[in-house]
Amino acid sequence: MKINKKLIVFTIILVALATACKFFFGPELAWSGFSPVIAIALFAGFIMKQKDMSFLLPLAALFISDAVIQLLYTQDLFPYAGFYGGQWKNYLVLLAAVLIGWGLKGKKLSGIFGGAIIAPTVFFVVSNTMVWMAATSCFMQKFYWLVNLPRSWFTIL
Repeated sequence: MKINKKLIVFTIILVALATACKFFFGPELAWSGFSPVIAIALFAGFIMKQKDMSFLLPLAALFISDAVIQLLYTQDLFPYAGFYGGQWKNYLVLLAAVLIGWGLKGKKLSGIFGGAIIAPTVFFVVSNTMVWMAATSCFMQKFYWLVNLPRSWFTIL
């Protein structure tokens, strides 16, 4: 297998960028969701010819940045852990951005802008839905009420 030196350098830069964003923006709650990882996944699917590598690039960027944050956390240099329970689900959802990038291959600039809106929206909706569904029973009771709201309207009428 031929080693592409440009791809290796590009990967190192993207990993450094993802780690720097987590380090600088992560502790501040208002900026904690700011990360280039979804963009990395989207454009890996869009520009890379090797499909297996298009999955590997965003996963490597996310995993290595999480490992660095975990190391900093264990040394009490960062406020939260890099690895946590259920995190693998976010890794899977991230791969949806790669698939969206595949679908945009060969499209015009408008397709790229569409993907730039669709990919983070899919990630946001799916990941937040998973968090919401795993929440305490208080939230589940509210969800039950919401689902049964139309039925209760008919009962009132």
